[in-house]
Amino acid sequence: MHALVVGKFLPYHKGHQFLLEQAAALCDRLSAVICVAPNDPFTAESRVAWISGTIPTANITLVLDVPPFGFYEEWAKRLVALVGVPELLVTSERYGQRLCEAIPGCRHHMVDLERCTFPVSGSAVRTFPPAVWAFISSSVQECLSRRITVFHCDPESAEVFDMKSIIETLVSAGDSRPSVGELVSLGAVQVDTVNLPVDELLQLGQGILDARNSLPTWLLKLSVNKAIAENQLNRIARNAEREPICTTSLVTSHNVWVAPKSNYDSLSYLQDVIRVCLSAPWFST
Repeated sequence: MHALVVGKFLPYHKGHQFLLEQAAALCDRLSAVICVAPNDPFTAESRVAWISGTIPTANITLVLDVPPFGFYEEWAKRLVALVGVPELLVTSERYGQRLCEAIPGCRHHMVDLERCTFPVSGSAVRTFPPAVWAFISSSVQECLSRRITVFHCDPESAEVFDMKSIIETLVSAGDSRPSVGELVSLGAVQVDTVNLPVDELLQLGQGILDARNSLPTWLLKLSVNKAIAENQLNRIARNAEREPICTTSLVTSHNVWVAPKSNYDSLSYLQDVIRVCLSAPWFST
């Protein structure tokens, strides 16, 4: 029997895995179709790797030109052209029956419509991953985890030694959200402190440090949503009546570098910036 599962898998979670496992148990040929759009927050390659890592028997196909939702006949033609005629369509969605009716000779198999086995959805993960962290596989968690690394060149500084514990106790997004310490325990946020010689620290911060100011004792690297732009961080600085000192000039895909100036309360400013970065949306919209 040929079974078909269709989804965006944005991102892949344990509910998706359960659906595919149920489908695999019902057939001897399983097709998984991934719907891909240009602005998806995860690459098609990542989603293929996540699925094949847990369901190696699945035949994975990408559909790039996704028809509008509700155009079931058009969807049916596209799917049949991609994978052939399935005998079984396996979904966890109410629209599954409508889509199935548009595929001649296909019947619908519903799996856990109410999400009782794994109470998670892709939109819930994208809204705030730590809230459903237990329902996300470790390979996907690695991609979602935010990282805070404090690079410092003054190992004798009590302030530097206390930074990690202070970071971990910050509240990330108001009283209703877990503390950074709880996020660290989950693995959703990773905190490290790295001691570097002064020359290496200067090289690391080249293009960031303002030559008119004395060398700070640390640089902060935050792996955050790439939608957090320089003006957003600098707005926080202005609200705190500080000269803007943040930059994304050396930004890679998801990194923000922050260099404090020595005449500021660097620890307080560090707290402000981390609060902003961890309370911002996990994904671009």
